[in-house]
Amino acid sequence: GGAKIGGCGGGRGSSAFVPAPEGTPGLLLPTDPHIPTLKLSKKAQLTAVAVGENAWVVRGVLSPPEAAAIVQASESFGYQHATSRGPHFGEAHRDHGRAGYEDPRLSASLWTDTGLDAAIVAAVGAIGGRRAAGLNPSLRVYRYAVGEVFGAHYDGSVDTPLGKSEFTLLCYLTG
Repeated sequence: GGAKIGGCGGGRGSSAFVPAPEGTPGLLLPTDPHIPTLKLSKKAQLTAVAVGENAWVVRGVLSPPEAAAIVQASESFGYQHATSRGPHFGEAHRDHGRAGYEDPRLSASLWTDTGLDAAIVAAVGAIGGRRAAGLNPSLRVYRYAVGEVFGAHYDGSVDTPLGKSEFTLLCYLTG
């Protein structure tokens, strides 16, 4: 199996964004005695490489220990089984574990402290007079066992304090 973290929102399609419930703890709150505070490190020379229209890959955003800390934190809070009604209802087939968190600090650290902001802004530039300004603080960590899937889909846009989301960031946390 594997885990990935997804910043929700961004596509121009039909899948709905469901925010984490009010009062949901942040993923890496320093006040939680079970979870260490995570300080993400600056990465040298992150580069966003275009892999399609409006799609880029940035390798090395998280170090292996940083990725492992996010997985460990998510596992300590637990996952919920995520399913969908399927293509007949206009939804992607979905069968996997999901944990959702509101974590503005981790979102901001992932964007700024790692250098992801500079890599994305340099590669993407302005689209329609707008530029990337940050990440949605609503984070999702997905866990997949053998045979579990989340089919092709489009994420919906989300209004955040930074503006309206237009793209989705996926960080693969395990091999």
